[in-house]
Amino acid sequence: MESRITRKELIKTTLGVAGAASLSGCVETFKGFGKPRKGRKTVHFWHLLSGQWQAPTEEMVRRYNESQSKYEVIPLLVPDKSADSKFLLSVAGGDPPDVMLHWTQAMSTWAEGGILTPLDSLMTADEMRRFKTESYPVIAKSGWYKGRLYGITVGFDLWTLFYRVDHFKEAGIDPDPAKFPATLEGVVELGKQLDRKDKSGALTRIGFLPQTLINYVPSFGGWFYDEKQGELTINTPENLRALQFLVDQRKRIGFQEAIRFVSGLSSSAGVDMPFIGGSYSIMMEGEWRVEHLRNFAPDLEYHTVFAPPPKGGRPRASFSSTNFITIPAGAKEVDGAWDFIRWWAGLDDLKGSAEFYPPFGWMPRGEAAVHTPQYQEYLRKAPQYQTFLNLAQSSNIEITPSTTYQLFLMDRITKIDDLAVRGSLSPEQALNQLEADVQQERQRRKDLGYAE
Repeated sequence: MESRITRKELIKTTLGVAGAASLSGCVETFKGFGKPRKGRKTVHFWHLLSGQWQAPTEEMVRRYNESQSKYEVIPLLVPDKSADSKFLLSVAGGDPPDVMLHWTQAMSTWAEGGILTPLDSLMTADEMRRFKTESYPVIAKSGWYKGRLYGITVGFDLWTLFYRVDHFKEAGIDPDPAKFPATLEGVVELGKQLDRKDKSGALTRIGFLPQTLINYVPSFGGWFYDEKQGELTINTPENLRALQFLVDQRKRIGFQEAIRFVSGLSSSAGVDMPFIGGSYSIMMEGEWRVEHLRNFAPDLEYHTVFAPPPKGGRPRASFSSTNFITIPAGAKEVDGAWDFIRWWAGLDDLKGSAEFYPPFGWMPRGEAAVHTPQYQEYLRKAPQYQTFLNLAQSSNIEITPSTTYQLFLMDRITKIDDLAVRGSLSPEQALNQLEADVQQERQRRKDLGYAE
């Protein structure tokens, strides 16, 4: 969803300011958080953390409220599917929350549209120094647009390989992580030994089926945008090699056979996760799956390892999407919002913030928090998580491009990825199509007077 200040009047005219403003009207009655205590200023906090994450969110807010006597944060759970529209309407209507957690990768789009308050304008020199030097590399470079910081990352995704010990042993393969293949080509060969078929020849288990282009491009040395140069890098040899690799693995199985197998799998939620059911022996997954498996398959023995690069590729590479905490433009209690953010992010005390992250199954802002007793206790319960913490130290992590058309770009990448692995387009045709689509969108934005 793209947004600019010039569109606010259209939103207000179409839907009405009163309707937009009313979206924040029920905050004070939310789940036990009533009117603020006398003498305190109210800070309205919107978030999307439902289900198993709602209780930790509320507990964290209570902890903050008890930690000081000036502000009272009142949380509101906003449904994920309508969160962006509610947020944008609230800003347009002049009654936004004071602070909001997002995971839509639209920071640059919203920053260009004047939707967000630059956080660097609120930070002291020491806070900025600590943010840049204490944070993992991926956090330190996320949330920026045109030299301004608009969102601080509290929770970010990385991708590693998960593999089942029982499948390895059944195939006579040593499951020791130290003996896992050192190259992506080696993982492919290993996966072939783990494939299983029924008597009719239909696949019943795939050892390894690499999927999702953005998760593999970084290890091939490519990406779609050069942040330093501010230039698109779509149709490159590295990107082509990555897409060709994904297509070749589908060809090995057979395009239709792979489609049949994948479409026949049940939901990835709960106990229906294909990895739990044994449909895959090796899967590339995000860090949240460690908690998922602890909850839904506590007896399943598995390991996590870095996804090895292809020959000549970049080691310890990944894509990362992030959860941003922001202050909307027009927020009424900016000082309180910032106080809450700096407390949550541990800008004064990174080690002191360590206890906030284990209940979410999240990585903290920086390595110092990992060595605290609270976080070490979590790692004793979930040792597979250490792989993600090690990966977070890498400088080979790519982020969503900081362009105003970032949502369009990421959507089109997903689209051409699907067309290529289904055999509808060759990898060359897919990247050519992606480049043409993006250039057309850039020209459209230019013709309409929008910033690129």
